[in-house]
Amino acid sequence: ADKNHFEPEHVAQLVDAFREGCFGYQQRWADRVDERVRLILKSRQIGATWYFAREALVDLLQTARTQVFLSASRAQAYQFRNYQRNFVREVLDMDLEGDPIVFSNGAREFFLGRNIATAQGYAGNLYFDEIYWVPSFGTMESTAGAIATHKRFRKTYFSTPSVVTHDAYDLWTGERFNHGRPKAEQVEIDLAHKRLMKGHRGGDGFWRNIVTIEDAVAQGLNLVDLAQLKRENAPQAYRNLYLCE
Repeated sequence: ADKNHFEPEHVAQLVDAFREGCFGYQQRWADRVDERVRLILKSRQIGATWYFAREALVDLLQTARTQVFLSASRAQAYQFRNYQRNFVREVLDMDLEGDPIVFSNGAREFFLGRNIATAQGYAGNLYFDEIYWVPSFGTMESTAGAIATHKRFRKTYFSTPSVVTHDAYDLWTGERFNHGRPKAEQVEIDLAHKRLMKGHRGGDGFWRNIVTIEDAVAQGLNLVDLAQLKRENAPQAYRNLYLCE
């Protein structure tokens, strides 16, 4: 039998399990799976990597699109693979094998650290996690962004916030889009939590979403100690950087 082969009934079981496992904010991400670029600012410990690992696998099995996972380190990128393996074992008692993982439908999955040379030459959906913590993000993004150049591919960037001086902040604010454009073609992005808590596509075409720990709990997240997490997530100065009203 082919390695990493899934019959239609296997795919259906995974899709069902994926949908049933979503909290409200994850369901919103699932509903926006076809946005060309998703840019998500989120609290720690709300299951983003876990969710996107599953989303990517289900998408690959339904569309045969290759998926590329990029993280600050290779070990971090392997988190996606671990979550997927657990998911497949849990639902189907099957194993995902290989690195890259090659599927019988022709799609592949690559798990990359931030060595830019290794990110060249791939084409597929791009998942780039913890972008606000990646050194030289600007340089990396121009290489990584090319992975999803084709119209059929999409990009998902998600991260907990860091500092406004980090070069991913320009992507978040729309400054990178505006750079070098005549005044008349520049866009203003509304970054208020009220505007972005349900997700909103800005003038630059990016769909932005903010999920604070309070948002996550209000939308069903019941796996965390809220008081403890608020202490860990939210020194006031840190909150004010991005998660402002």
